[in-house]
Amino acid sequence: MEMEDFTLLSLENIAGICNLRRNVFGLMPHPERASEKILGSTDGLFIFQSILNYILKN
Repeated sequence: MEMEDFTLLSLENIAGICNLRRNVFGLMPHPERASEKILGSTDGLFIFQSILNYILKN
């Protein structure tokens, strides 16, 4: 199977999975690869900021 076959099953080429408790998740593409300008994008930074905000509020 080619990589293109997998992207057809996702919305805007983004795929995610989580466990039943929703406390463990995985995303493709990896958000940590888009969390600093030096890496070419900061789009993934929102996920980490959201996690930190949740932890600080709870």
